[in-house]
Order: sequence, then C-alpha cells, then structure tokens
Amino acid sequence: MGSPISILCITTKIPRNNGWKRFMNEAKDTKVSSKVAILDEDGKVLIVKITGSEKFDAPGGHKKEGETAEEAAIREIKEETGLEVKSLTDLGKNEENTKHFFKTSDFSGTIELQKEEVSDYKWIDPSDEPEKTTSALKQLLSKLGKK
Repeated sequence: MGSPISILCITTKIPRNNGWKRFMNEAKDTKVSSKVAILDEDGKVLIVKITGSEKFDAPGGHKKEGETAEEAAIREIKEETGLEVKSLTDLGKNEENTKHFFKTSDFSGTIELQKEEVSDYKWIDPSDEPEKTTSALKQLLSKLGKK
C-alpha cells in the first residue's frame, strides 16, 4: 500500500463586484472613494460617463487598503482617463466620510478611456451640471462653487 495522502482545502469568497482578475491582483477596495475635478485652462471640468449607465461622474474611485485618498485619486484618474496628475488640492469630504473630493489643473497626457469603466467624457462649465449625474459629481461641483 502507498503513503497516506493529505489534502488541504481552502475556501474563500470572491467579491462579486470585483471579478477574478481584481481579486487576484489588487488590494481590497475600502468603502472610501476619491473624486477629482480636473480643470482645463479654460476652467472647464472633465466628467466621465459610467459604462452601462446614462449617468456622468467625476473621475475617481475606491481607495485600496494601505493607500491614501490622494494616492487613490491619482491612480484612478490614470486608470480611467490615461491622464497623469501631478498635484491635487483637497476640497474635503462628504458628511459620511465616505467620499474625498479634490481638484487639479496640474495634469498632462492625452485622454484614453478605460472602456470597462467609462464610455465617454466631456468638458463642462462647473455651473452647467448635466441632467443625469451621480450624487458624488453633484457634491463635487457644489464644492467647486464654494472654493
């Protein structure tokens, strides 16, 4: 008779919304997200349309474990738009402390959308809020008007 066999079985839950690739290759998302008002030389704000939705949002996303809100904002902008952000100005947080808002005009590059997350973009005057927007974009545009 042969040697005894040991079997080790590890069971884990894969987050439903993250997908296998994100689960395997990235740190976990936290509940805090960063949103950024990217301003061009004319003072217009870059907004992005969420893939699979009719709503527009500000570039940004969830912070990873061990990452600052500023680092998350810079990473997410690069992922979603291809733009390189050099510095950010802090505009504060929402009341629930789940969203951190920033603005910048210190960026470079050409917009190249990450189609899995954003399907379109446009530059708008900060006072011209589109009809279909996320609450985060509304909050960010409101903060821009106050600063």
